[in-house]
Amino acid sequence: MKHHDNECVLVLRPAYIHASSGQVGVDAGEGYWQDLEISLKGVRRVHHTFPLPMRIHDGSLSVASLIHSNLVPVDLRENEVVQLRISPAAPGGILEIDADGIEVIPIGPASETEIFPGKR
Repeated sequence: MKHHDNECVLVLRPAYIHASSGQVGVDAGEGYWQDLEISLKGVRRVHHTFPLPMRIHDGSLSVASLIHSNLVPVDLRENEVVQLRISPAAPGGILEIDADGIEVIPIGPASETEIFPGKR
């Protein structure tokens, strides 16, 4: 994590990405690994209770009134109120960032593509 002035950048190395024309994690699609950069702008608050880097266990991303649980939309660009909450794999920690905008950018090539048959 890089935090400078009112910008914070997180890099997930790698992130698991599910691509689907339907509901992600439910409908058929593809899954693959790719690095992601999450850039938060207009950061008002950063709080973390563990050393970085870390393995992620779960989290949530709230953009305006839309909440994403355990996922981050790829190619997301919004200038809305953002709340990012991440829990590490080790118990007892949290990363919380409140900001006024977000941009999520895939980095480099995808690897280990697999077919996801869907859960329906």
